[in-house]
Amino acid sequence: MQDSIAGRRLLDTLSADHPPVVKAWLGGGYNTVVRTNGARLWIDVEWVRRHAGKGFHVHPAGGSWNEPSAG
Repeated sequence: MQDSIAGRRLLDTLSADHPPVVKAWLGGGYNTVVRTNGARLWIDVEWVRRHAGKGFHVHPAGGSWNEPSAG
């Protein structure tokens, strides 16, 4: 399955199951169709640059995607 198809399905499911979600960060592999689908669902989709290495790193809100936050 292409990333764009999976991304659209993910946002559809996210919107249906968790309506309070209004922001999503995606890697550059997702195309404009995913961002447009997010806008249709009132989810602001922002692309983030991939850093060297595996996995995600610190996101704009200051937390970490790959480790639970302490506290």
